[in-house]
Amino acid sequence: IKSYMAHHIGMSIVAINNTLLKGRMQERFMRDNYMESASELLEEKVLSGSAIYDDIQENEPRENDNKNAHDEFIDYFSVSNPNVKLLTNGDYTLALTDLGTSVSIYQEKDVFCRTTDLLRRPQGCYFAVSSVFGTQYFTYLPSYAEGEMSAEFKEYSVNYYSNSEYFELGMKAFLHGSLPCEFREFAVKNLTSQNQKISLMCYFEPILINFLDFEAHPAFMKLFLSIEYDKSTETVIITRRERNSDSKAYCAIGFTDGSDFSYNFNREDVLTFPLGTVSAFEKGTELPENPNFIPDPCVFLNLKLSLQAKEQQNKKLFICSAITRDMLYSAVASIRNEKNNPEFSSPLIPTSIEGQIASSILPQILYKKHDCYENDTYISKNSLYVRDLWGLSISGDVPIICVEITHQNEEQRTAGYIKCHKILTLCGIHFDLVFVFSESTEQNKFISEMIKKM
Repeated sequence: IKSYMAHHIGMSIVAINNTLLKGRMQERFMRDNYMESASELLEEKVLSGSAIYDDIQENEPRENDNKNAHDEFIDYFSVSNPNVKLLTNGDYTLALTDLGTSVSIYQEKDVFCRTTDLLRRPQGCYFAVSSVFGTQYFTYLPSYAEGEMSAEFKEYSVNYYSNSEYFELGMKAFLHGSLPCEFREFAVKNLTSQNQKISLMCYFEPILINFLDFEAHPAFMKLFLSIEYDKSTETVIITRRERNSDSKAYCAIGFTDGSDFSYNFNREDVLTFPLGTVSAFEKGTELPENPNFIPDPCVFLNLKLSLQAKEQQNKKLFICSAITRDMLYSAVASIRNEKNNPEFSSPLIPTSIEGQIASSILPQILYKKHDCYENDTYISKNSLYVRDLWGLSISGDVPIICVEITHQNEEQRTAGYIKCHKILTLCGIHFDLVFVFSESTEQNKFISEMIKKM
């Protein structure tokens, strides 16, 4: 039977037209704000192992070529100068520091509480191992632990290492390739000549809400959060109901192999003032199970393991989010049925202009890092209020990145900041980008028009 579809012929004609007129249809699509917001997807690299048509010239790199081109190894830590690695799969964003703090964002909502004071009050989620030799942390924070610790920024993950004379610890943090899910893969090796019983401890401060809303009324916002252990999935399920609607947000935490763990959801039990997060791990093995999360919820998990002499064991923890309980159950089932969970890389190439800009401004946006004496001087001399920004169409509700443009030849740098702003906004990391320049000369009028065109 001979048949044809008119829209197929139409698409062919449009494709021919687009080729003859040098991308005219692409230009028309990009005039639409929604299409333009996703333009970065066109710049994604072809994943290794993808099917490629034979007539496309694609040079596969040799096994050792550029294997570690973008890797960064860090063994010196500074709470005043953290390094940040950004990972996203389009639905879920994970910003990780070399210190061990992280920011997890799902559909504009923070999954866990952010750390606003790296020096005095680490918050969010942390991990440690307890044994007869004491507590050993996977990351520099929350204990500011001294010893042989390091972090490694890879293309698809951030790896943390902690070594002592008794144990070698490793933790790999990465994202699922398609599901709104992050993983923490733990490796614990017993270096002693005797069998050891240990506890793998995990501490979380869930919020499931936009962090600005939570920060404005933290005690009130905790009232809309509930936590339960779900026997059918062997996970901890966190639910937040919205104040003014029936919609809810969900999060599930568990191990991919369904390992059985004890739990405590009461922050008053888990933490001791004024020690904060560290106190959870110091007394973690002694904590009884407590499903009561009112009035101050948290999630503390304790997984007991037995290691033979010189043995290493691996465990993989997943943190999955969804907008319905059915979607959450489906995601948990998919994660556990997959033999190897696909990973996803950073949306920013470290060597690109926008990648370099992001590595510079992310610590300032997320952790209020003061990067230079000049900024500190301006802040100390400031006598204006937030309302004084409103006349400049700046809300002051989110961090402000101020860029001074003085020359016409800074077009590439300016474009890099604008592109970086678009990418981070799509990842759920918001800030106001402000360009400062003078319109007193023809040169600066040119700069003004240049920015408007971008």
